[in-house]
Amino acid sequence: MRVEEAIRIIQQTTVTTLRDRLLLELLQHQLDYPCHVLRRALQQLNAMSGHKPYCKPPTQGETVPDVLRNLIFKKVILNPLDRGKKELIEISMTKLREWIKSNFLSQCTKKYSWFALWCFFKDNLMLEDTKVSSFCEQMRQWFPDAPLKPEEGEVNRYREPYLGITSYQVWQEGEFIRKHKQKQSIRGFRQLYRICFELSGTFVVKRLGEIKEQQ
Repeated sequence: MRVEEAIRIIQQTTVTTLRDRLLLELLQHQLDYPCHVLRRALQQLNAMSGHKPYCKPPTQGETVPDVLRNLIFKKVILNPLDRGKKELIEISMTKLREWIKSNFLSQCTKKYSWFALWCFFKDNLMLEDTKVSSFCEQMRQWFPDAPLKPEEGEVNRYREPYLGITSYQVWQEGEFIRKHKQKQSIRGFRQLYRICFELSGTFVVKRLGEIKEQQ
């Protein structure tokens, strides 16, 4: 349901439970829309009912600022683990962000570790915008408190001339050494390789969204 449609129905209904349910729908999709739209909807709800439809205010950790909207990801992707059936999944940005937080941030011990996450999403065809600069901006906005924030120069450190144009699924250490000719980079290559495959082991795309249609 579009935000505009939900607001229109909220404005027209006098049934408190329906208003609350629609408000919940808005909040569940808040990452996809500028927050000023949601604030306006909340103000309209309060003016109509005389009280807030929920009594518990969000904590600091639950507050979603304007910058936490989706800038780079496809909203609907082809299930990368089931491409034969052409199963389309509508991704929840809230769930995707939580997956990154749970499965990647603890492994991010170097700034260039973000390159592994960029490769993972790129190779699984989840990025609408594949530019490293856009990816770094999105991750800094989603995780402003991350101990190691992504920087474009560090993420690009391993991008060329091999890892950035080759899928992580076929990376080979010998080929990496031949192309880079930098022995001090081998430890970094091994870390990136490990992160990508550990992410693959926890990545269940159906848990990040809903089936949109099957062709």
